Amino acid sequence: MFVTTASSKGSKILHVNWIGIVAAITTFISSLVPWWTMTVAHRWLDSGFRGDLFIYLYRVEFVSLLESVEQTTMNLLYCWIAFAIILSAGSLILIGSMISKKSGKTVIIIAAVLALLSVVIFGAGLSIELSQVPPSPDLPQVGFLSSSSFTFMGMPYFNYSTYPTFGFWMALISAMLALASSIVHPILRKCLLCGNEVVRFSECLGCNLRTCMACAVDNHWKCPKCKCNLVRRK
Repeated sequence: MFVTTASSKGSKILHVNWIGIVAAITTFISSLVPWWTMTVAHRWLDSGFRGDLFIYLYRVEFVSLLESVEQTTMNLLYCWIAFAIILSAGSLILIGSMISKKSGKTVIIIAAVLALLSVVIFGAGLSIELSQVPPSPDLPQVGFLSSSSFTFMGMPYFNYSTYPTFGFWMALISAMLALASSIVHPILRKCLLCGNEVVRFSECLGCNLRTCMACAVDNHWKCPKCKCNLVRRK
């Protein structure tokens, strides 16, 4: 999907890959929202407690009904690396979507790979971080995607669950959107008759002369050089 804006003379000004633009926006939003959540709940008799630990790419925050506290005890190096990569991916997708040439398509593909790389780095880094937490005889090892519950004297006492959340999945979606946009990315080709750069063109079956649609219609779909038929191309 793309949009063409033309001047009064009919020449090209801008071709925008809108799927790429959506992918870039999704990428930037993913960098601002949590990528992983740990939900904990404690209950005993009539009292209870519930809280959520959110890991962003730039901070860690624990939120409960009583307070919101920013945590700084975790090693966030892998988060900062993923943060830099996902921002670079979003910028490259945006730039590539504005370049209506093969180089623009290449830039978008590279950006999609970077978005996937940020997801891998975050998942691997957090898994390593969690594996380094000292084990407790009463609690299982917390993983990247895990859950468990405990009872005391036959009554529910404590439970938790961990899972990747909004930012993680949005980064994956943005990578897939970027790859999809690279497939339909508009690539401009120069008409050998009038010199205009166009996305849709016709080509001679005999001498491979490439012309824009306007020139093809003006020549009644006949090549002005060898008089062979002109065939519509995409």
